[in-house]
Amino acid sequence: MNEQPSNPSRPAVRLLTGLRRFLFGAAGISFFVGGGLIHAETKMDRFSAELVGLGIAAVCIFFGIVAGALADNLDTSGEDPSTPSSN
Repeated sequence: MNEQPSNPSRPAVRLLTGLRRFLFGAAGISFFVGGGLIHAETKMDRFSAELVGLGIAAVCIFFGIVAGALADNLDTSGEDPSTPSSN
C-alpha cells in the first residue's frame, strides 16, 4: 500500500487556504457593492462611503495575501511554524 506520511500542518494549510478564498471573496464584494451599501445604510456621503468600501477591500486583500503566503510556506516546508528551524 502506498500511504503518504502524515503532515501535521495539513489542517492549518487547508484552514489558511479557505481563509484566503473567503477574504478574496469579501474583498470583491466590498469593492463592487460596499460603497453603495455603506452609503445607503449609514447616510454617509457617497464619496466617503466608496473610500471606506475600497479600504475594506484593500485590508481583505492584504490579509488574503498573507494567509496565502503562510499556507504556501507551510505546505512546502511541512514543518510546524511555531518551532524555530536551525539554519
